[in-house]
Amino acid sequence: MEMDERRIAQRLIQTFCAISKRREEIVTAVFEENELGQLIGIEDRRRESRLSFEDDDAVKKVSRKMKKFARRSPLVVRQFPTGALTIRELRAYLDSLEAQQGITPDLLLVDYADLMSLDTKNYRIDLGTLYKELRGLAVERNIAIATACQTNRDSAGRKDITGRGVAEDFSKIGTCDTILTYNQTEAEHKRGLARIYVDKGRYDEGKFKVLIAQSYATGQFCLASRRMASQSYWRALEDGAEKDSNKSRKRERL
Repeated sequence: MEMDERRIAQRLIQTFCAISKRREEIVTAVFEENELGQLIGIEDRRRESRLSFEDDDAVKKVSRKMKKFARRSPLVVRQFPTGALTIRELRAYLDSLEAQQGITPDLLLVDYADLMSLDTKNYRIDLGTLYKELRGLAVERNIAIATACQTNRDSAGRKDITGRGVAEDFSKIGTCDTILTYNQTEAEHKRGLARIYVDKGRYDEGKFKVLIAQSYATGQFCLASRRMASQSYWRALEDGAEKDSNKSRKRERL
């Protein structure tokens, strides 16, 4: 409900094939650990993109890479008009997938629930009801449903975001079984790092953070992950930024 099907498909191809949109330098963060597996440093590694959509033989290379996914369960992308999709229509679409194509999803990604059809006169109440209906649909069909949610204005610019920063109706937090927040400072963005905070786990542990290394240039949301247990990460981040700054100064002198 937010992006065109072709753009979503492009991102999925990037994810599966680790392909960049253009020829460019790719910077990825590599975690340095001690013998106990504790984070002691973060190193930046730079390389040229191996495959890009600008390559003359990009179509041939991508087609060859995608063949290995041919026997796997299908991934279906369907676009709906923003603000128009109802729970009834979503249920009907899932029925048609099963009846016409023999596809019974075990995971449904809704991007994103707040953009479905809602009563503007009772927006917050209707939004809370919508989340309950989505959870009911998951229970009814025995599938997992995941969606995204925006944060409120007070959470903008914060280093750490919790479920309390959810936009609009707070009852969404009570309805969801698992809540993850995506956290990233400007310094982390430059180095391809982010933190996932597990704010709620109805059936398992919650209230902990996971550090992830990313490469958005090649569509990789998570290249590596480490559970965060101390403040050593921020020291490592600062040390890495200082090293990167020193390297830039050296290049300028040259």
